[in-house]
Amino acid sequence: MSAAAQAFIITLREGMEAALVVAIVLAYLGRTGQEHLRGSVYAGLGLAVAASIAGAVVLQRISLNQEAFEGFILMAAAVMVASLLVWMHRHARSLPERIERRLEAVSAAAPRPSGSFGVWLGVFLFTFLTVFREGVEIVLLLRVSGLSTEELLNFTGGCVGLGLSLLFGVLFVRGTLRVDLPRFFRVTTIVLAFFVAQLLINGIHELTEAEILPTTRQIMALVGPVVRNSGLFVAGLLLLPLWLLLVRGGVPPAKEGERENPAEARKRRAAALRAQRARMCAAALAVAVVAALGLEAFVFRRPRSLSPAVPVTIDHGWVRIPLGELEQGKLYRYSATVANKPLRFLVLKTNGRVACAMDACRLCGDRGYAQQGEQIICVNCDAEINPATFGQEGGCNPIPLAFQVKDGAVAVASTELARHEHYFAASASSEQAETRHTCLLCGMEVAESRAVKVARQGRTYYFCPMGCAQAFEMAPEKYLRAARQANPGFKPQ
Repeated sequence: MSAAAQAFIITLREGMEAALVVAIVLAYLGRTGQEHLRGSVYAGLGLAVAASIAGAVVLQRISLNQEAFEGFILMAAAVMVASLLVWMHRHARSLPERIERRLEAVSAAAPRPSGSFGVWLGVFLFTFLTVFREGVEIVLLLRVSGLSTEELLNFTGGCVGLGLSLLFGVLFVRGTLRVDLPRFFRVTTIVLAFFVAQLLINGIHELTEAEILPTTRQIMALVGPVVRNSGLFVAGLLLLPLWLLLVRGGVPPAKEGERENPAEARKRRAAALRAQRARMCAAALAVAVVAALGLEAFVFRRPRSLSPAVPVTIDHGWVRIPLGELEQGKLYRYSATVANKPLRFLVLKTNGRVACAMDACRLCGDRGYAQQGEQIICVNCDAEINPATFGQEGGCNPIPLAFQVKDGAVAVASTELARHEHYFAASASSEQAETRHTCLLCGMEVAESRAVKVARQGRTYYFCPMGCAQAFEMAPEKYLRAARQANPGFKPQ
């Protein structure tokens, strides 16, 4: 749901900008009596849309299964949006005038007759290049969102955003929706600034999983809240463009000292009524979208508990799972007792390939994994594991297990399981078997046996084993003050 909302805000923002450019061009041609050039605008728009779709097809054929690829694409998208922010900051106030001046220059470069091919081609290329640039951004950004989400939700969210953008463009040309363009770009600049931050944070998260970037306390403190609460993050962004822009649109009253004839008064009242309806629709849309994101964040959250592990016995030093029991794409959880310690492990069969891994990772310990749709999700940090990378080393991926396929069964040696026993709590048969503490800095849950303890003024503070304790000891009052502000009832143990 949050990814669909992210696709919605991406396509709404980028599609809105393209719709504004096309609408301004069409309005300018109409005001200057050059309606004969509108065909070149539509032709440029059509070709730009086709070229963007072709780009989408090409991107869909690119296999992006590794966290490193995802991280680099997220970083590239952040750079692209940041460059757009710079452009908007420089040109937002004079955007309509600049477009009109550029069109004037194009028109002046060739004779004025309606049949002039030079004028037609100039307007065509202007429209194509402007819209195609936005189309490429939409395709790339939607591909980024789709790296960790079901394609149907991603596609649906994108279609809704593009549909609203198209509607906005039509209403703008007809003069029924009046928007202060400088204000629009100022507000959306704020939205995109936060979106750039989100892209960077998620890129850091993926590159950390790929072990390209080191994992530190500061990185986890920044990445954790955004990754775990992406739905609420997007909901906050949606309120800015939908409420501050659309709801505040309207029609000004008649000028003082000017006498209105009845026909003009009726026109103004009708325009005001249309503006009021637009404001009500925009407010209803904002409430509906934010409500949906709130439901996703607080009701339809990703699974936080593990399904029961199926107990298996060790026979002559081996655990055997019959291949006939494994369904395609389904994650299976088993538990084998080694040296009086229950150890969970996972088996997954995808595209005819079988892979085995411990139900633990090197970053989050034995918190385990749950399956949602086709994705495998770390219960502790919400990291999404692509099934194609299951059984491979890296980041928050489950720790791979060596195994054999023989006599119609997946066989795992008990010695291979025992090699990873230190990732599991001493008496853990599930994620609730041992007392867990929340890291004061990054919020990660960690078993007491793996937590780093810091004693201060007769109290004990618990931290994850990723460097948070060292950062706390460098500035304890700073972090304690932040903890009390975030939670007035905060009390260390």
